[in-house]
Amino acid sequence: MQEKSAVTRKRMTIIFATIAIVSLVAVMPEVLNYAEFYRTVETFGFSLAEITVDTTAIQSGEAQVTVKFNATNPTSFAGIQVIGVICSLSFLREQSFQSLRSLNEIFPQPIRVEPFQSTTVMVNFTFRYGGEQQYEYDVRWLITYLQSGQQEILWMVIGQYTLKAYAYVFPRQIDTATYTTQLR
Repeated sequence: MQEKSAVTRKRMTIIFATIAIVSLVAVMPEVLNYAEFYRTVETFGFSLAEITVDTTAIQSGEAQVTVKFNATNPTSFAGIQVIGVICSLSFLREQSFQSLRSLNEIFPQPIRVEPFQSTTVMVNFTFRYGGEQQYEYDVRWLITYLQSGQQEILWMVIGQYTLKAYAYVFPRQIDTATYTTQLR
């Protein structure tokens, strides 16, 4: 009887050890991923890549400006997303930057940035006469500048982007950046 009890205990120990090992192997990727979580938030890259201007409707007082950013996840963490961008745009006019408006872009589908990958995040501005009254003066300067036959325009971008991982949200500053767009 004792032999049978000892054999049963050994079997139960083997079954328990097997279940423990399988459980550990099953949760280990999540544990290791969580260990990368804070490092990812601290080292996540978000930089100005390009600003393009569409002036096809300039004669009717409208210009489209697209600001493109590179979002980079330099770690093995899976699950980081860009959920929004606040972007303020200015352009150089007469040796000083003329502020335009800010845009708060909340993405309906968060932009997931895979481990060790980069992706493009775009913010689209539409500037037109008769648009938002608060910015009418600034828009007139921009449209006039674009209609004047200039070869290029120097932009300045400031703002912030918002990261989300798990249930946490992290607003992060965008480094002030400039970009020159060739107009012709």
